[in-house]
Amino acid sequence: MHPFFFRFRKFYNEHVLYMVKDKQRKKLPLILFEILLFMIHKKDTPQNYIKFGGYKKGSDTKNLTTYLTGTRFDRFRSKHLNDKQYLYQLENKWEFNKLLRTSGLKTTEVICKIEKGKIILPSDDKETTISALISRIDQDFVIKPISDSAHGTGVEIVCYSQTTDLNTLISKYIDNSYTTPLLLEQKINQHKDISEIYPIAVNTVRIDTFLRLDGSVDILTAILRTGKNERKVDNWAGHLGGVAVKVDLETGCLDKVGFDYFLNRYNKHPNTNFIFDSYQIPFFNEVKEIVKRAARCFPKIRSIGWDVAISEEGPVVIEGNSDYSLQMPQTIIGPYLLNKVFTGAMKNELLSIKKGEKYEKHFVG
Repeated sequence: MHPFFFRFRKFYNEHVLYMVKDKQRKKLPLILFEILLFMIHKKDTPQNYIKFGGYKKGSDTKNLTTYLTGTRFDRFRSKHLNDKQYLYQLENKWEFNKLLRTSGLKTTEVICKIEKGKIILPSDDKETTISALISRIDQDFVIKPISDSAHGTGVEIVCYSQTTDLNTLISKYIDNSYTTPLLLEQKINQHKDISEIYPIAVNTVRIDTFLRLDGSVDILTAILRTGKNERKVDNWAGHLGGVAVKVDLETGCLDKVGFDYFLNRYNKHPNTNFIFDSYQIPFFNEVKEIVKRAARCFPKIRSIGWDVAISEEGPVVIEGNSDYSLQMPQTIIGPYLLNKVFTGAMKNELLSIKKGEKYEKHFVG
């Protein structure tokens, strides 16, 4: 299927159908009229109108013009901010992990990688056997693709105490018919206070950073993502996604209200009844410091969304995303064109780009 049709089908199934069924929506003729006005004014597709709730009763469509269009920013980011030649440093989790460890940054504990039927250890890149590997495993671990595990795709969490035959489990991935390179890493022992919010998944802080040309790092947004409904991952998007809550960049405290992918509001976690209001993320200053240091490790990839877990010892960088979606930060925190840190960074950036002024109306507001 062509990528355009795949994206259209996904958008239709996840947003358009949900909008039509929403009991809090405006009347359909009014929605269609507003969509037409939005497209004429914005000169863009109606995605932002639908994604950010323009169809809901009482919504002010004027505010929708302050939401940055994701596809437009994706093109700009790909052309001017993130060099494609270096994206493998983030996308390949084996290389990503080694680079951060070499820089002295705390990241996940890699057990091995499995590629082309071989088990490779991280310490010396040498091959080992299944029996030698099993002797190194004594706790819960995660199996995931080295690349392309967006939204938790292909991620398996293995409970060590409930697994009776590790040999059979690992052997199926070594079979030559299994072609996807895999990473095995220890499951993070989450901070007990974060577990109280939702204990089944490792709940992560998503922080978006912008690396300026002078080497300084701007933190644009911070969001706590939590799993829900017995899911073992904290991914936010889609029907199975969890709840995300704004984190105050100065205090590290949660906002009063969180949202899911479909704009439903929560003042407490739907499964644990944990109240979000004013809860302070442990080690939040350290979280900000570690993502700034991590951002400087990738000078050719200047726009990154970081996933950071909180252990009892402090923050652990799980991964960086060069193509992170703007939908979550703009849903949870608000329009990027009203984010003074972002618009300030973009103003400075556009000065260094030939004919950069043509982007101002889109990225500065």
